[in-house]
Amino acid sequence: DRYLIPEPRVALAGAVRDHAHAAMDVSDGLVGDLSRLARASRLGAILDASAVPLSPAARVMAREPRFLETVLTGGDDYEILATVPIANTDAFEQACEGAGVTVTRIGRLVGDSREVAVVGGDGAPMAFKGRNFAHF
Repeated sequence: DRYLIPEPRVALAGAVRDHAHAAMDVSDGLVGDLSRLARASRLGAILDASAVPLSPAARVMAREPRFLETVLTGGDDYEILATVPIANTDAFEQACEGAGVTVTRIGRLVGDSREVAVVGGDGAPMAFKGRNFAHF
C-alpha cells in the first residue's frame, strides 16, 4: 500500500518549518538521499540502520544483509528526512505527535566530511554496492 497509495506527510510541514534546519523527501533511497542532504549541509552523517523504522515484513527481510541494503537504498520510501538541532528535538517530537505523525531518530550529522556512514545494531560499519536507486 505504501508504494501504490503513498501518504504524504503534509501534517509535518509546521513542525519542520518551526524546528528543523533542513528537510527533504526520501524517494530515491534513504542512504542516497541522506548523502545528498549531508553534502548540501557540508556535514557528514551517521545512520543507525537498526533505528530505521520498518514494516513487520521489511523487518523480517532485513535480517538478511542483502535485503537490508535494498531496504535502505532502494527508493520509493515516501517519507520526510529532517535534521533537527538537539535543542529542538523535544519540541519537534511534540509538534509531530500533535500532528499525528510518528517520527524516529535514525542518526546524526557530524563534522565536515560530507560522507554518510551506515552502522548496524552492533555499531559496525556497513558497506553497500550502491547508495540509492539508480533511474538509468
